[in-house]
Amino acid sequence: MHQCSLGTDLLESSSLEKDLVVMVDKLPMSQQCALVAKKAKGILDCVRKSTTSKLREVMMLGSPRVAELLLQRGADPNRPDPSTGCLPAHDAARAGFLETLAALHRAGARLDLPDGRGRLPLDVAAGGPHGAVGRYLRHPPSHA
Repeated sequence: MHQCSLGTDLLESSSLEKDLVVMVDKLPMSQQCALVAKKAKGILDCVRKSTTSKLREVMMLGSPRVAELLLQRGADPNRPDPSTGCLPAHDAARAGFLETLAALHRAGARLDLPDGRGRLPLDVAAGGPHGAVGRYLRHPPSHA
């Protein structure tokens, strides 16, 4: 089995980078793996440069574990993208990433916040309001 690698030079940086490298190194080589590796490398570059949170980009990876790592390290689950006004919960809902949406919610993401166009995550949910994501958004578990 082939494996993806982001490069050994990343192992000298932060623990988030190490966690991401380990995760990507375990993926089988495929077109999807190459895309994930490319996006993860971009996220890692931003982390290294201490730029703004890249949580929204992580939503497009569909990886609840990567989202959890960023949330544990202080990413704001309610911070909108400055150029679009879109929130991470909207991206996860739109893409149908139920586990990632649940991870955001557990970390404090508000599911009642509108995006820059006034839409709620339920309005953009993959599968509509009656799909798995829509059901979660209509009746989210309470997180104490």
